[in-house]
Amino acid sequence: MRLLTRPCSQYSLPILHLALILAFLAAVPALPALAHSPSQPDFPQQVSSPPPSAYFNPNEDLPGAVVANSAWTTDTRNSWKTSFVPNERMRFFASISNNTTAARTAYVRMYRSGPCQAGNFWSGYKTIPAGSLSFYVESTAQNCPGTYTYTVYVTYNGATTSRQAAFTILTAGSVRAVSAWTADVHNNRKSSFNQREKIRFYGQVYNTTGLKQTAYLRWEHSGPCARYVPWEGQLTIQPGYSSLPIDQIPPDACKGTYSFTFTVFYNGLQTSVSVPFTIR
Repeated sequence: MRLLTRPCSQYSLPILHLALILAFLAAVPALPALAHSPSQPDFPQQVSSPPPSAYFNPNEDLPGAVVANSAWTTDTRNSWKTSFVPNERMRFFASISNNTTAARTAYVRMYRSGPCQAGNFWSGYKTIPAGSLSFYVESTAQNCPGTYTYTVYVTYNGATTSRQAAFTILTAGSVRAVSAWTADVHNNRKSSFNQREKIRFYGQVYNTTGLKQTAYLRWEHSGPCARYVPWEGQLTIQPGYSSLPIDQIPPDACKGTYSFTFTVFYNGLQTSVSVPFTIR
């Protein structure tokens, strides 16, 4: 077999061209690395046990956009109430404001402290719609008399806000306000009245001492025009439940929403129950 060969000079031009190209590339400076855009933060793909701040985008939300608005306690009919007997069912309410234009998720913690123990009794993530959200957790009053503090904490966007409310667990044997409502003169419960219509304001007292007791009672209501006290003074309260009415045509009754509060003072303790009513 005949082997074909070429002189080395035939390859010298291509080799020279390649050498020139490699020399040119070596002389070109390296391009700088691209800077990371601050508008594209590196969020983890998965978060286990996420902190409260994991539920916000710093490019969209402002600090304090979702905050604790108010806290209060009620009975199981959602009537505002601040005193309870041991083992009575009670509700802890929280109101949260969302000042953005879309639903947001915040971490909510309900905390109770008092004479016997302190700690969280509920915590978790809540989706708060634009505007506000009110919700409650129902629990049982502890068998430990004294004054307690209920605090709701809301954590969002790395910031925590809180609101507090005080409530009392009574000792066995007391006289206290347990309910309040409004009615017409025929004792039909109602919460909306015409101007100059007579309103019957009911307050209910619970005497657990087993004996007649003297307590100081007050009926009052407030609204768009003024605050009125139809009656207050000492009364003898029979054992058990007593429902006590006071009739009044509110003077200068402006149209609007009012609040009727029934208060009982007994043995150095004040208990109150409030309900709304409307004059149209």
